[in-house]
Formats: sequence, structure tokens, C-alpha cells
Amino acid sequence: MNLSSITRFAAVFLIAIGGLTAQVSAEDYLGDIKLTAVGFDQRGWVHCDGKELLISEHQSLFSLLGTGYGGDGRSTFKLPDLRKQEEVFRKAANVSTHAPDHLRYVISIDGLFPPRN
Repeated sequence: MNLSSITRFAAVFLIAIGGLTAQVSAEDYLGDIKLTAVGFDQRGWVHCDGKELLISEHQSLFSLLGTGYGGDGRSTFKLPDLRKQEEVFRKAANVSTHAPDHLRYVISIDGLFPPRN
């Protein structure tokens, strides 16, 4: 195993370890996006797959995202769809043989509202 293979493997390992503990913490802002290796939605995080959400259930997140990713803006809005970027990451890092199939981007639907400075 050469140095670049070890580096790629270490990067994927760190992403996986970080993903295992990915829960909204006191430092996380609403709308934060992270790459994780966890294959299920954890508390406070949702997969960035273009999912449509109800504004009435996620008013704060809607105030940040608006309808920039879709939705009617009256009752629904959509999350960003980053599934293609997940594949781009795998190919660019050449980690497809080491990365779990569920390496994915998630967005915080809970957390602190970011300051607007």
C-alpha cells in the first residue's frame, strides 16, 4: 500500500468515524451540511436528496433555504440534492473501493440559527 492509498483510506476512515457520532451538538448551526458515512438519518440530520419538507414543520430552515432548491414556497420547500456530488467525491478521491456505499451529505434540521453578520 503506497502513501496516497494510505492517505485516502485514512480520510475515509475519519469520515466514517465522524459520521458515527454525527448528532446535532451545541456548535452545529441549522442548515449545516456535512459528509457522513452513516447510512441512515440520525437525530437532527436529513440526507440532502432533494426531499420536500413542509414549511409549517421547518419554518427556521425554510427562512434560510427559501425555494432555491424547489417547492411551492407556500406550504413546501426542498432540500438541496447533493447525491451527484457524493459520487463526484468518491471518484475524485478515488476511494470507491474503500468508501461505504452510503457515503452521503446530510443537512442539519435542528441547531442554532446562524447569525446574520
